Amino acid sequence: MDFDVDPPTVNLADLTQARKKYAQTCARHHLTVLMQIHKKIKQTAANRKSTGVFVARIPKMLIGVSGYNQRQCVDFVAEQLSLNGFVVSVAYPDT
Repeated sequence: MDFDVDPPTVNLADLTQARKKYAQTCARHHLTVLMQIHKKIKQTAANRKSTGVFVARIPKMLIGVSGYNQRQCVDFVAEQLSLNGFVVSVAYPDT
């Protein structure tokens, strides 16, 4: 076969860059959720009537954020809180 035009190609560097950008965006959103939870933990700890137990809800979706994955966010937050010395128990809702 003789082509007059070169066949299209895929630039792997562009794909890698897009994947890295997506991963950075996800990490930024996960950090935002973690910072909100840290704030709530501090507020709960400051409450004299606090029992020392804190329950956090991770949002199912973030408005204006495409590709947000709740399970990845839960895993990230649980790992970070564990590394920070908290006892973490994760309960996934029935879906």
